[in-house]
Amino acid sequence: MKFFRLGYFEWGKIKPEVWIEKWAELFLTDKERREDDQVYESLIQKKGQLSAEDFEQIGRWKEGCLIKEPGKEHGRWNPRTPVAYGVWMEARGTLPPLLVHGNFDDNFAKKFLEDWSKKTFAIQGKGGKVRNVRFGLARASTLLHFISGGRFPIYDSLVWYALHRMGTPLPWEMTVNVDAYLKTFYPLFYSIASRCGLSNSPEDLRRLDNALRCYGRRERRTC
Repeated sequence: MKFFRLGYFEWGKIKPEVWIEKWAELFLTDKERREDDQVYESLIQKKGQLSAEDFEQIGRWKEGCLIKEPGKEHGRWNPRTPVAYGVWMEARGTLPPLLVHGNFDDNFAKKFLEDWSKKTFAIQGKGGKVRNVRFGLARASTLLHFISGGRFPIYDSLVWYALHRMGTPLPWEMTVNVDAYLKTFYPLFYSIASRCGLSNSPEDLRRLDNALRCYGRRERRTC
């Protein structure tokens, strides 16, 4: 069994089951994170049976563009901003009819991640210059996570930093490498869950996701 380097502030190295308890709990000490977690729970409980509106909500959740006050739109949720608005709207318009088969195996995941991570959206920079940006693996894996009912974990930069801190760094190419996601990160995520005494339930896997994201923020000195 691969050794993971786990710590918690002044305690130094701690047991995996203590690590998951402390870091998952720390993640939810922030009010905004607790609110975001409630939105996550409302979406994951649908077990992949998602409506068009749900797909837009997934995009808002991922991009930090949730509506906090009724009737007050988030200022960044529009085209030509860095939040991939156009691709999320494409997901809203095209994905729901395709999800009725429910066959979310590794082959489906590979094709889905390849197709969606390479999509691009336009953002407007200084001087009005427009450039195209990849939707990327972090966003594509977020879509896959929700449509699979939580089976496939979300991979982003915070998770990368967390794994680096644990002594299991992944190459930077993970941001675009679908094979690395499926062959390296996916089994590693479940290996960490097992070491922490977690089941494969969506609730337990969300605790691991929260712990990793908080652990990754600490590595970047932002937690």
